[in-house]
Amino acid sequence: MAGMPSTSGPVPTRPDAGVPRLHHVEHGDGIPVLVLHGAYSALEEPEGYLEPFFRTRSGHRRIYVDLPGMGASPGDDVQGPGDALDAVEAVLDGRVGDERFLVVAQSFGAYLARGLVERRPAQVAGLALICPLLMSGEFAGEHAAVHVAGDIDGMLTPEQDAEYRGYFVVQTPETAQRFIDAVAPVLGRYDGPAVERIMEGRLEPDPDDGQAFSAPTLIVTGRQDA
Repeated sequence: MAGMPSTSGPVPTRPDAGVPRLHHVEHGDGIPVLVLHGAYSALEEPEGYLEPFFRTRSGHRRIYVDLPGMGASPGDDVQGPGDALDAVEAVLDGRVGDERFLVVAQSFGAYLARGLVERRPAQVAGLALICPLLMSGEFAGEHAAVHVAGDIDGMLTPEQDAEYRGYFVVQTPETAQRFIDAVAPVLGRYDGPAVERIMEGRLEPDPDDGQAFSAPTLIVTGRQDA
């Protein structure tokens, strides 16, 4: 489909002092879709697996954001998840305004997305959470491959191979190629201390204590997501 060129750059910040300006890119036009990646990642990861889907459908303006301290976004002034969410809202203020929008979010980004719903329940028109991180309770089980097939020797560098085998539970040439295309480009592109500060805190109010969200919602998860 025809789409707008990718755009990026600074956006107006919220009045809060110290809110970083987050790097972001846009594709297409239509209803805004805010996309948030997980911790220790960058926008290219969800962009890599979502764009093939969105390019077959019209009417969606995808806004991919690098969270603070990750990708090309600074994280020096961010002390916790609330600051990270303030920075995401600054992007919304500058790119979406008072329009209704959809949210697609992965892992830790899904936790921030739930906080965003708590802050803007009337503006979020729909929500998709992919392998969402739960900040309450304990993780169950250890990571283990559940399906291994085909030969991936030589496809990955030693560093990539270690990351891939510790991340993917379905290990095949096809998933290795998806790792190369969408995950490998973001490896190491984060500020460790900044990400740790964001991950250590909790949002206030806590999304677990919030009101029910009645707009269309999709949660994609699996038994081996630990």
